[in-house]
Amino acid sequence: MDDANKLQHLFQTLGDANRLKIIKYIENKEKSVSEIVEALGLSQPLVSHHLRVLREREILQTKRNGPFIYYKLNNGKLLD
Repeated sequence: MDDANKLQHLFQTLGDANRLKIIKYIENKEKSVSEIVEALGLSQPLVSHHLRVLREREILQTKRNGPFIYYKLNNGKLLD
């Protein structure tokens, strides 16, 4: 995939308001799905869908701690 296509996919991914809200919410500290759901008032399936897309685009990374999965930004400079 060339650079133009990569940028197109990135902009499409970031073009969703809910995804931007999720990214902004976890900007400074990793969060679990339940924390994101509660803070943003979105349904759990919707949040999970957006998190999957953000993970697939390598915008987020995950860390498992017992039964919980925590999400954080893969690149802290994304919002700069």
